[in-house]
Amino acid sequence: MEAFKKGTACSCGGKLRPSIVLFGEMLPEPVWEQAFAAIEQSDLVVVIGTSLQVYPVNQLPSMTKGRTALINQEPTAMDHVFDLSIYSSAKESLIELEKLLDR
Repeated sequence: MEAFKKGTACSCGGKLRPSIVLFGEMLPEPVWEQAFAAIEQSDLVVVIGTSLQVYPVNQLPSMTKGRTALINQEPTAMDHVFDLSIYSSAKESLIELEKLLDR
C-alpha cells in the first residue's frame, strides 16, 4: 500500500494498485456473488459508518431476509430499509453493544 501511495511504478512498467475497489470501479463478479450469498443467509446485517450513496453496494442491506441495523453519525436517505437506526459514533455504539452482550 505504501508503494501505491508514493506512486511507485510496478517492475512490469504498469501502475501499482491497492487490493481494494476504488471509487467508481465495479466489484469483481466473484466478490459481488460472495457478498450477495452472505447477505441472503444472514440473520442480522449491521451497517456501520456509511452514507449509503454508492450503488450497487447500498442495495445489499435490503436484500436480506434477516434483521438490519444501521450505526451512523447522521441519518441517510436509506434509513427506511433498516429495522433499527442508531445515530452515534461507531466506537461508542459498539462499546455499548459489547456491554449489552456481556451481560
